[in-house]
Amino acid sequence: MQVAFWSPNHGQTGTTSAAVAMASMSALLYNFKILLAHSHFERSTLESCFIKEKVHQHEDFLDFSDNGLDALKRLAKNRRLASGMICDYTISLLANRRLDLLQGTKTSKPMDAQETLNLLSQIFVVANRDYDLTMIDVPSGTHHKLTRKIIQHSDLVVVCLNQNKALLDAYFSNPSYASLLGEKSVLYNIGMYNKNSRYTLKNLSKTYGMDNVMCIPYDVGFMDACNNSRVLDFIMRHLTINSKNKHKTLLQHLEKNCECMMKQLEKTNQEASIDYA
Repeated sequence: MQVAFWSPNHGQTGTTSAAVAMASMSALLYNFKILLAHSHFERSTLESCFIKEKVHQHEDFLDFSDNGLDALKRLAKNRRLASGMICDYTISLLANRRLDLLQGTKTSKPMDAQETLNLLSQIFVVANRDYDLTMIDVPSGTHHKLTRKIIQHSDLVVVCLNQNKALLDAYFSNPSYASLLGEKSVLYNIGMYNKNSRYTLKNLSKTYGMDNVMCIPYDVGFMDACNNSRVLDFIMRHLTINSKNKHKTLLQHLEKNCECMMKQLEKTNQEASIDYA
């Protein structure tokens, strides 16, 4: 199953941090093989949530040309990419392939070039055979062909928004977004959520008709962990929640969000089986 994390706006809604948080929590909660990837040009902040910059710069095994999308694109281009090979070109973040990180590209060729689109499609088709769940952080907006293609082939789209009324009004009044998503199964995630805002989940759901809406509360400890490449350490350290844990609200929402995502994927899978029959 494939999940795309997407936002209509760049840099305002916590799309990457949502993908990072939900992939990490899912890997710790479920006995799944999960691949976390992104389709941004060059290295994104997604990678820095797990890999320290100085390590990334100096360790050969983190070389983009030998790992990640660039290496897999070469295999796909030469018709050598086969099931079971994806994991050899990823960074394993948890044992038993419970969470693998697929690095981005360092090529100067536009990601929207037709050849690249075809190669990436092949890669993610194989990835979806090799992994129980593939989670992809895609570029914002609608103008990237790659964004549209990944969304088209995803089983679920997590639409990342925030509590900015202007952004919400613009999103729900723009027909191009509805056209992009079509009949896709959608979850709405409100990033950097502040419970003291008048735009609570309940009010947002009522105002904009969002049936499947969740949130990731703003948590300075989690943001520091992202900046310090210690996301997994942070979540594992605080996963056993007690009443005095100041990160309790974040962890509770993440667990609930992952459960919601899994239920939605199960529902989508059941509907697809019915349609096929």
